[in-house]
Amino acid sequence: MREHDRSPIGDVVFAQMTETDRETLRRFMAAANNGDEHDEAYEALDPFGIHVMRARCVEGVPVEDRHIRLQLEWMGRARLLDETMDGIDWGYLTLIASAWDEARQDRLRRLFELATGITDADAFDERLRAERRARESARG
Repeated sequence: MREHDRSPIGDVVFAQMTETDRETLRRFMAAANNGDEHDEAYEALDPFGIHVMRARCVEGVPVEDRHIRLQLEWMGRARLLDETMDGIDWGYLTLIASAWDEARQDRLRRLFELATGITDADAFDERLRAERRARESARG
């Protein structure tokens, strides 16, 4: 997915986030982009091939709303399609992205459910996930 592509999941999640939650995600993205392989944010994203949208920015340029939308899109797609991500991984990723605030994490997870119409339980059901991957593959 390229930066100029539409981000249906990311757009819905972003639109429903509070400005405080957006700022928290902005900080998460900036931290994960610092190139420190021992950074919790970097380590939470990397195993799932989720690149930090902030990497598209020139050094010193702030994380913009469009970057957050695309970051949310990549996270949402990994939640639904990544073969290695499970509910525990998703919980850890959303907790770190929420600055270790469980109430904020819960809101973020509910927003992904709202955006996709798929609960976390169904997102990590292996049979349903295989069906989603097959449909995605068929689309090309």
